[in-house]
Amino acid sequence: MNIKKIIRRYGGHKVPINQKREHKKIEILNFHNLLIENTYAADKASDKAQNKDEDSLKVVFIRDPYEYFNYFLYDFLIHKRSQLFTHDIISHLRSLNNEDFLAWFDSLRLIPFYCPQTYQFDISKSITIAMKKLEGFDYVVPYEEIDLFIEKVAPDIVVEREEIKKLKFSLDSQKGNRLTEKFVGKDLELHGRSQELWTLSKENDYKPLGLLLESRKSSKNLKNKTKSKRVKKSREMQDHKGISGGIRDSTIAGWVFHKEKKEAVTLRIYHNNRFLCMTKADKFRKDLIDNNIHPTGVCGFKVDFSKPIFKKGDKIEVKILPDNILLPLGPKVKEFLGL
Repeated sequence: MNIKKIIRRYGGHKVPINQKREHKKIEILNFHNLLIENTYAADKASDKAQNKDEDSLKVVFIRDPYEYFNYFLYDFLIHKRSQLFTHDIISHLRSLNNEDFLAWFDSLRLIPFYCPQTYQFDISKSITIAMKKLEGFDYVVPYEEIDLFIEKVAPDIVVEREEIKKLKFSLDSQKGNRLTEKFVGKDLELHGRSQELWTLSKENDYKPLGLLLESRKSSKNLKNKTKSKRVKKSREMQDHKGISGGIRDSTIAGWVFHKEKKEAVTLRIYHNNRFLCMTKADKFRKDLIDNNIHPTGVCGFKVDFSKPIFKKGDKIEVKILPDNILLPLGPKVKEFLGL
């Protein structure tokens, strides 16, 4: 593979004097092969910080599980992490379609590829342990929000990353494939919680999580306390407007937006009580403008699966994050499901 390196640079912001705040030292858990300047970065959660400053801020970047898997596979191949498998994998990438390649790749039983981000927090890949460690960080930052984190919290550091070349295979094309859950199931849970923690920081002037949660040791108890509130709130649409209005055997679609906030809403889709995938309501829908429902129409969502998955009698739930608010099912969806 002849790969051209393209570097994207985060940071280097000039902050007005009247907006500057006192910045603590930063320690970043970096398992994305990012080039990080002006701070200490560890590539494993178990690594002891060289800084050894108890007042320093601990930071971790979490990536969309499908994107991270694609990156992980690319990195495995481009750097020839395995002399035994590299040539074979490239050969099958060229000759097989995505579904057949995933089935063949699963037969290799390459342990590092099963929930690779969860592994970074616990080598046994226990989601309970991984969640506990995740909630112990001061900042849990989605990969796509690195630039915002630097701007708001750590303007002195610089982060550079290499843009990877897309492979023929992409795991996000197999969201409806049951094998996909084996590779990213726990990572999806971890990613969902990271979104919630980042939202908590953003909504509180980017304060560290340690100041927002009762304590890191009791963060699990805090989550349980808020669970009942979320269940109660999930029964009604208070701050959002939308509907899950379209469904076929391999597609689900709809629209939703927050009545006051401009950011695209993030959704989780469940099929018969099994987590299926995450998506964002950021697609353009001209009909929403024509019917005076939304000023820009950019609040639609549509997920196409690689094979039939929905049928009459299924239980379908679309939940709005971070509070797991149930998005109402429209008449066409109810008719399809036999409700």
